Amino acid sequence: MSKSISRLAAAVITLTVSQAALADSKTVGPSQCQPYGQSSSYDTLAIRADGVQNKTTNTNKYVICPLDRDAESSWTAENGMGMIVYFVYTGNGTIQCTLTVGTDVAGVDDGPVAVSANAVPYVGNLWAIQFEERAGESFQPATMTCRLPPQAKLSFYQYSEDTATNPAPPAP
Repeated sequence: MSKSISRLAAAVITLTVSQAALADSKTVGPSQCQPYGQSSSYDTLAIRADGVQNKTTNTNKYVICPLDRDAESSWTAENGMGMIVYFVYTGNGTIQCTLTVGTDVAGVDDGPVAVSANAVPYVGNLWAIQFEERAGESFQPATMTCRLPPQAKLSFYQYSEDTATNPAPPAP
């Protein structure tokens, strides 16, 4: 009886470790984001440790942000990449971001797939956008572009690759 309990406990521990190894979450400060488009420049954006803010009082500004990926296998819609983006904002404009996964590699790949969403009030002056799980290949780049209304600040973003990062670690 004690052997079967030990085996059951070992199986539960193995399952727990395997599932935990698949959840590869990252929280990113937007200091790597850059001005995007002709109307945005470094002098119109405040890029600080606590976020990227549109310094203007009357013009939307745009940023593009990288999403570093390290999954070793393909994503599926059920086992893919999800993302939440957080903003601080007290105005009445529309914060919008587009998550793009993939690239056009001369017809070798299907091309990029982009999904756009508007931020919604979360709590107090905090706003959020949640992108649902996405499918894709591990070699495809991912980026996010955001439109920031006057005085809006992109505070940080979190994303999770729910697939193996290193499925076969080297033997000790």
